[in-house]
Amino acid sequence: MIRKETLLSQSVRSVIKDNLSETVLKKIEDRLSEKYHMSIPLEVNEFHKLDDVLREYFGAGAERLETRIMSHMISLEQSQA
Repeated sequence: MIRKETLLSQSVRSVIKDNLSETVLKKIEDRLSEKYHMSIPLEVNEFHKLDDVLREYFGAGAERLETRIMSHMISLEQSQA
């Protein structure tokens, strides 16, 4: 069984890469590392850090990407049930 933390991280990476690009994903991960000493959040309670970095790059447009991330996570969660 896949751990929820792994599922969250994979889901976030997948949505960013599919909607933007591998290059943008790398930039976001680099900034998370620089600012918070972490990669893509492994726990939902760290999602605010990803939000902060996404807003640095995309401003209010980050909300669309975050909505896609959440929708993808909900779909995965429902398929696991």
